[in-house]
Amino acid sequence: MEYLSRALKTISMLPDFRFHPMCKGLRLTHLIFVDDLMLFCKGYVSSVRRVIQALHHFGKVSCLTANLDKSSIFIVGEEESIKEELLAITGFSLGTFPIRYRGLPLSPMKWSKIDCQMLVGKITQRITITVT
Repeated sequence: MEYLSRALKTISMLPDFRFHPMCKGLRLTHLIFVDDLMLFCKGYVSSVRRVIQALHHFGKVSCLTANLDKSSIFIVGEEESIKEELLAITGFSLGTFPIRYRGLPLSPMKWSKIDCQMLVGKITQRITITVT
């Protein structure tokens, strides 16, 4: 996975790649978990093509490929023609918000203070139950 991280970092430096607006400040392109990978970029065709190129290259080198039956792309605020093009480029299914990932709610909207407090409360409760 280190190889994929380096490839995505390299791609993020190319002039036709655009960060997702909420990830630009951190220069965040991806999050890797045990068996999950989240990729972030602006919904430009050029940016998505670059990400898919990195995934294909990683697949050739590592023999690890994305399971298209379990892969989704989340597209917000794009025209239908762009959505269709991005779906064709990736081969992923179109995901819809809100979703839960590992028990946490995910949404394209910024969380309010109340949302954050509720999440902290749930996590604290789980930790307290686990410890006792």
